[in-house]
Amino acid sequence: MEQYTMPVPLPQRQTQLGGPRDVLSTLVTAEEPSKAELLAAIQCSRVALEGKIETVVVEVNLFRADLRKVFDKVKLAEGSIVELQTEVGALRKQMVQVTSTVRRLEARLEDAEGRSRQNNVRLLGFPEHTEGTTVEGFVESWIKDGLQPVGLPREGVCGERAHRALVVSPWPGAPPRAIIARLLNNKDRDCIMQAAHESDRAVFENCKISIYPDYTNKVQTSRKRFLEVKAKLRAMNIRYMLLYPGMLEGALQEQV
Repeated sequence: MEQYTMPVPLPQRQTQLGGPRDVLSTLVTAEEPSKAELLAAIQCSRVALEGKIETVVVEVNLFRADLRKVFDKVKLAEGSIVELQTEVGALRKQMVQVTSTVRRLEARLEDAEGRSRQNNVRLLGFPEHTEGTTVEGFVESWIKDGLQPVGLPREGVCGERAHRALVVSPWPGAPPRAIIARLLNNKDRDCIMQAAHESDRAVFENCKISIYPDYTNKVQTSRKRFLEVKAKLRAMNIRYMLLYPGMLEGALQEQV
């Protein structure tokens, strides 16, 4: 006689036989990490992040220290700059005072040098080496015998000194150096210059002799600025004169 067996319900049968729902649950459970694994991963990430944060904090602290040093140096530099500005301001004031003093002294020196040359005359045109060894005697002899100005004493016209201009000797064919003679007083100078201007006796061995006052280098430089103008005036037969220190006078009046 055949024994009767109770039928097994379908869900139970599928579970026992390993149905599709049981297989899916097993696959999902195998792919998802457990809580312990998640906690371990989070802890590991936390430790790594804390290490990086500590590194960043250390670097920031070092940067702050360097920045503090730079700030201190900038403050020190600002203080030094303020001190230098103060010193520069004081030096500028001193420079203005010194410049004013130097200009005043230069003017006084120029005036003193000009006054020391009041009795001097500058003679141009004498050939080189014609004066011999005694320039004073040569100049005095020519003034008395050659120029023959009226009103000069017969003795002691060139009583102090006379010499050639202190420049390099000219090469052959170049204009000779001027002779500078110091007279006893400015009246003798004016008398000699007037005689040279009004007479035709200012010659030496067929050489035209020109006589001028002995001005300082600064005055001569200011007078040289009129060389071109004077050449044009001479070409137009216009009389002119130069006033001290360097002013052109008389050209326009003569032209009118």
